[in-house]
Amino acid sequence: MKKFKRLIAIVTVLLFALSIIAPAFAQDEATTEETGSVYDQAAKVLVEKGILKGDESGNLMLDKSLTRAEILAMIIRATGQEDVINDYKDVEPSFTDVSKDHWAFAYVEAGKDLGYVNGYPDGTFKPDKPVKFEELAKMLVAAKGESPAAGKWPLNYVRKALDLGLFNGIEDEVGIGDVVIRGQAAVAFANAFFQPEKTIVVKDVKAVANDTIEVYVDAYLGNETATLEDGDVIPLDFEIKDASDPSKTIAVTLIDTQASDFGAGKLVLKTQAQTPNATYKVFYKGQDTGKTFVGVPANLQVTKVATDNLKTITVTFNDELDTNTVTASAFKVNDSTSGFAVGYTADKKSAVIILDTPVSQFASVKVTVLANTIKSKYGKALASDYSASITVQDTKQPTVTKVEALKQNIINITFSEPVIPPSTAGYLTWLKVDGINQVANSVTADYVNNALKVVLTNALSAGNHKVEVTTEVKDFAGYNTVAFSGDVAVTADTTAPQLKDVKLVYTDNSKAVVQLIFDEDIGSVSSVKVNGNSATLSISGSTVTATVNISLGLVGVVTIDYTVADLAGNTASVTGVAKTLTLDTSAVTITGTSYDSNNNITVTLSKPIYNKDGNAAVKINGTSVSYTVDTANNKIVIPAASYSGSCTVVLTGFYEATPLQLKVADLSFTVTLPDIMRPTVKATAYDIVAANVYNVYVVFSESMDTTSLSKASNYIVNGNNPTSITVVSDKIVKLTFSSDVTGQNLVVYGVKDLAGNEIILTSQPLNTAVQNLFITDVKFTASNQIAVTFNQGIYSIAPNAFYVTNGTSNYYFSSASYSVGDTTVTFTLANLSVPSNVGGTYTLVATGTTIKSIYERTLTTSGTAFSPIGDGIAPTVSSVTGGVGTITIAFSEAVNIADINAAVTVKDSAGNVITTATKTAITSGSNTVGILITGLAKGSYTVTVSASQVKDISPAQNAMSADYTSGTISVQ
Repeated sequence: MKKFKRLIAIVTVLLFALSIIAPAFAQDEATTEETGSVYDQAAKVLVEKGILKGDESGNLMLDKSLTRAEILAMIIRATGQEDVINDYKDVEPSFTDVSKDHWAFAYVEAGKDLGYVNGYPDGTFKPDKPVKFEELAKMLVAAKGESPAAGKWPLNYVRKALDLGLFNGIEDEVGIGDVVIRGQAAVAFANAFFQPEKTIVVKDVKAVANDTIEVYVDAYLGNETATLEDGDVIPLDFEIKDASDPSKTIAVTLIDTQASDFGAGKLVLKTQAQTPNATYKVFYKGQDTGKTFVGVPANLQVTKVATDNLKTITVTFNDELDTNTVTASAFKVNDSTSGFAVGYTADKKSAVIILDTPVSQFASVKVTVLANTIKSKYGKALASDYSASITVQDTKQPTVTKVEALKQNIINITFSEPVIPPSTAGYLTWLKVDGINQVANSVTADYVNNALKVVLTNALSAGNHKVEVTTEVKDFAGYNTVAFSGDVAVTADTTAPQLKDVKLVYTDNSKAVVQLIFDEDIGSVSSVKVNGNSATLSISGSTVTATVNISLGLVGVVTIDYTVADLAGNTASVTGVAKTLTLDTSAVTITGTSYDSNNNITVTLSKPIYNKDGNAAVKINGTSVSYTVDTANNKIVIPAASYSGSCTVVLTGFYEATPLQLKVADLSFTVTLPDIMRPTVKATAYDIVAANVYNVYVVFSESMDTTSLSKASNYIVNGNNPTSITVVSDKIVKLTFSSDVTGQNLVVYGVKDLAGNEIILTSQPLNTAVQNLFITDVKFTASNQIAVTFNQGIYSIAPNAFYVTNGTSNYYFSSASYSVGDTTVTFTLANLSVPSNVGGTYTLVATGTTIKSIYERTLTTSGTAFSPIGDGIAPTVSSVTGGVGTITIAFSEAVNIADINAAVTVKDSAGNVITTATKTAITSGSNTVGILITGLAKGSYTVTVSASQVKDISPAQNAMSADYTSGTISVQ
């Protein structure tokens, strides 16, 4: 065989290409001179593929040359283009020496169109000319879709062919200008198009995520270990089947080349979502690898937060939820943890937030799902908080989507969104059955499922009934429901009610309240006996409440006799059934909040509560307010007419009104109340400016509507309206009169606040003349606060209006707290903390900053001293500690105690007041600094200190600001 003719000009170019490692068709050293075996191997592959053919006797003639037409035909067959040949049989010839009757005419024309050949500059192709090495290189490079290397013909194509390894195994036998024989062409073709495939063996499979598996493989080329490379396998090579049901498959979507390690035989495959805990089999190229893996749960994620109404917000997750974890404590709405309840949808993939107070149209609402709270049914939780803000908008009328009869007396109406029941019991003007308005025991809104459950007073007969829902039903945006009329099938109820549970609600020394809970609503009850004792009865839905005049203590089992009937008239009469009483130990929660037109807030609780020890309180924005406990209905009613806007309500210090009498953890929620309070006149004063010029200042209790504020007809003095009005602020107006107003009465009416509430007609005597602005009192009210009181209300003041000095150091204020019209401004010190019994060592100094009053008077005095600053700090209980038979109470400063026995109340763990203990004052010199309580038995106690009995010894005699109740004190 010919050796490669290395031309001097291209030696350096080709030396690099010749260093390429030969693949499967390269010869070993024993066959360097006997190349027939390499040719045979390649020729065998080409014969099997139908690319290479022999003569009539089967001789492949591997040592014979090939023409340009023959090699082009072989390339077209090898690249799968044989089927296009017929399309070229009748085209116009592209080359002058290849006519239509030439056997290779169609191949040549197809090769030209495909870009495999170009022909010679003279317009010929020379189809019968033996093909040369560089020509074969060009055709093969083009057929593989590759671009030539840099440089000029023929080196650019030769270099590229060598880079691609097309002549591996025979690179020493051919060179530029050499005619290629059939055996050499067979090797080049096999290298180009028919490299032997690597054998892949799957060793192991691991699931690492819900959509990711790791596959570990070995790769072989022939019988030799080979390196796995990107491209050796594709996603379609793999198939994943459910081991229990092969018809269920999940697809491999891609091979993650970045995460894979091909050198180590590690493939990272992305899959469709796996079913957690399902066992999967892995198939490679249709063959069972014998390897399996178990699907892992997906990490819990929020996929969507959305709403189409003003009442509810739906948070959708990527997996089914553990419904026990779907609670309000897992969420925040507008960064608040209260003001809403939470439920879940039937598919258990969405949580529904039910807002206590519907939001307004186009309001922006921020929803936060807290990390590590809600879990999927597989125990997966959010790794971090998730927040999303949505704009709430409702532009559609609600529609009835479904009506069904749950029982003969229960109709469930489902709407397209949450709706407000026009009435919750009694005669229903909005619901007809067979043309007759219905009467209901109850109408309950289910905001999670957008339904109204109607429990009828009278059961319907079995059969089909026509149900009508009128437009009287509205959604929370005020849109009326589209009227509905449709048929509903009612199935006869022939099953008597069954007793499901018996709960002990309350018991004391002489009475017990027991609830009998049935599996359906009860229409009537004839009698109930508990341990043979007749009970007084009440019915609420499926619950019969029985009160008996016996004590049950915490007894576990009772005997129940009952005769009841459901709403369909089915009667159950049972005697002597033994039931284990259920004691509910779950925490008390808020199940609902609402307010009426008078801003009475109603809080509904999961259990009844009460003020057991007198220390319970309801606070709105931190201030204690009155309340009424409705224990029978698990409610607390809070009058809040004087409040408006966002209000935080806290219930603290309550106990369960249940047999266990557990203390209730503080409960809080946020409610936004409308302003319903009429404004009032807070202050008036007159100012004589000049003859026939009298100004009257009117200060209102809140911000007012400026249009009504500036209307002259709303103010009258001695029958006269003001000649002009100046609006000083939205709370202050200056009226100018031309006649003397002193000693007269100012009548104010028709003025409205920003909410439209009109002031009640009022007559204000004008007896106070406007004076110059001055300070009347200065005192410490806390360790870092000073209250400065003026002779008139303040309009504007800055924190740097004053500083405090003790003669050696100066202390400055960080803030000033007041409302327009307040006479007292509270300043907070940035760098001073004084003791509770602060003496007269501190002085307030004015800086010269202008202070403006509501009557347009100013104070700008600089360097004026107000000394000494008084003590207005109330004493507090600083500690309560237990000892051996004793309790010690320490105060924050020396105090005077009016009546030491009235000042302190001691209770044991059962709440009983201890009257046998001795109380004595603890003194330091002549001052009382604490109280010692002796004569106590070993146990746990609480101590209450009455604020009215304890004052400090300063000249101001400051009393404690509120009663103090300790936590549990242990006495040894």
